Amino acid sequence: MKETIDNISKTFNEFFNDKDYVEEKNVMISSNIDRSVTYIGSAISVLKPILLNGDINENGNFIVQRAIRTRALKNINIPKKTEWSSYFDALGVLVNYNRLEDIINNVINFLHYEIDITLDDILFRVSTLDLDLIKAIKNMNYGIKVEYDTRSPDYYRHKYGLQDYGIYGRNLNIAIKDPKLGEYKDIGNIIIIENREHKYGVEFAAGINAIIMRKEGLETSIDASSISDIINLNSESKYKFADCVSVVSHLAYENIERLSKEKKYRSSIYLYRKYLRALKEWANLLNISNDELLNIIEKYLLLEYNSFNSQTLSYNLKLN
Repeated sequence: MKETIDNISKTFNEFFNDKDYVEEKNVMISSNIDRSVTYIGSAISVLKPILLNGDINENGNFIVQRAIRTRALKNINIPKKTEWSSYFDALGVLVNYNRLEDIINNVINFLHYEIDITLDDILFRVSTLDLDLIKAIKNMNYGIKVEYDTRSPDYYRHKYGLQDYGIYGRNLNIAIKDPKLGEYKDIGNIIIIENREHKYGVEFAAGINAIIMRKEGLETSIDASSISDIINLNSESKYKFADCVSVVSHLAYENIERLSKEKKYRSSIYLYRKYLRALKEWANLLNISNDELLNIIEKYLLLEYNSFNSQTLSYNLKLN
């Protein structure tokens, strides 16, 4: 699966580079550059300064960013598959509002020509309240299927942790047809970011793992993640174990315990240690020794980063 993920990442970079978008540098998941979230949970966390400072390039900006969302922690000790894993590989593009039609056009071309998704297998979901999005869709001569108001009103609205600025998002949801179920399932959104006075820009946000999951008809995003190359997902317990391994591995690689002495990072350490505790519990239930667990983590990090620091891992994992 890692090869597929890397191929989509490379294709995404090449596609938007060729169109003269500016590539932004990714950051550590535990960087805390976006104080509205504990970990980097989306590409926009890195792009926010560009958005708020009005520094969006005239052609646009883009990024591929590692991300973690911790909602899975609520049921991390229950041996049950969940659709979305904690760790994922995020794609993000940011353009000025006057390029709304351009970004929709580019996203369609990226999915269709670069990822090989047929136009019939792409669906847009939109609210009839969002007239500018509807107009932009109608100006696209692709014959993409469109659903209007098929979800609750909240489905078409997006929060950015920018309440102090009165900033929110209005989304056009993008879905792909699952080849096994025949249902259209979401992979991301094109979002107008604004407040009452100003339109700050338009974001395209999607997950590489989500794209793979929908395109290949996989049940969960863990099946579409590179951790599936390391762990045999042959039981529901293994899915939870794999989710914990991926989160703990990335954060340990970043030496997240470096933050433990500062109170402002208390949440980062607290959540990491909850995942680490759950990881050790799952390893115990699956009869995986500490040596085996360390070997799994090291293999995963070599796959993801092609390196790791043994001392850093020891300090963060505390397996002995």
